[in-house]
Amino acid sequence: MIWLNPPFGGRRGQVPWLRKFLEHCNGIALCAARTSADWFHELVVPNAELLLFPAGKTKFIRPDGSIGKEPGTGIVLVGAGSVACEALLHCGLGACYAPVPSLAPMTNDEKATRQPDADERTLDPRILSNSVI
Repeated sequence: MIWLNPPFGGRRGQVPWLRKFLEHCNGIALCAARTSADWFHELVVPNAELLLFPAGKTKFIRPDGSIGKEPGTGIVLVGAGSVACEALLHCGLGACYAPVPSLAPMTNDEKATRQPDADERTLDPRILSNSVI
């Protein structure tokens, strides 16, 4: 199992590190929670087994032991592998989400006219509001 805290510098600086991490398939990676970035949806969402969004801003401890300022963005802990995901689920740091694998992308016309398959469940918001991952 590995722990990855890649450098946050650069617009897409975390991407090569995350690609390597996701190839390994066993560990926890800390990255910026840039949920609107293309790389987040192309790389993190479809490949992560579990995402943990910590409550509040995360402060980092510098090598000299002093505590840094709050970063300008939130972070997400990306879990891959059963040991890592179990650790994230039980750590109590924030909200965990298991991304659902998506089907092939649909066009806007397909989205507008799509009917649920007979096998699909209809999600009842009353059930979801009481569910915890």
